[in-house]
Amino acid sequence: MHHFEFALRDFIRMEKLCTPQSTILIHDCYPLDRRTAERERQTGFWSGDIWRLVLLLKKYRPELRVHTIATAPTGLGVVRGLDPSSRVLEQNLEAIVAEFMALDYAVLDGDKAGMLNLYPNDWQKIVALLQ
Repeated sequence: MHHFEFALRDFIRMEKLCTPQSTILIHDCYPLDRRTAERERQTGFWSGDIWRLVLLLKKYRPELRVHTIATAPTGLGVVRGLDPSSRVLEQNLEAIVAEFMALDYAVLDGDKAGMLNLYPNDWQKIVALLQ
């Protein structure tokens, strides 16, 4: 499923099994364009609306270190600094999903790279993220 609310629920479940040193990877965080980032598949290639998850984590879990590696074709999210005891997302799930479902792709138009924390696809730099 390439719908952000599925990825969010998966993230919530996975974080409970993590330690602060764990890493969660999320693919399809940097969409190519509006058409391939739609909720419903309309193209041969489709990343869905997983990009919303990056924005959500930045807002509701600012203590997390969230980056999107500039990998082809649609980025790889890297989340560090996890807290398995956090219940912020779980306790506010319905309201958070509704808030981010209301976002239009155009929210990325001004600074897509900045909003999605785009990070160079350079192994030496990526290693630093994993420390």
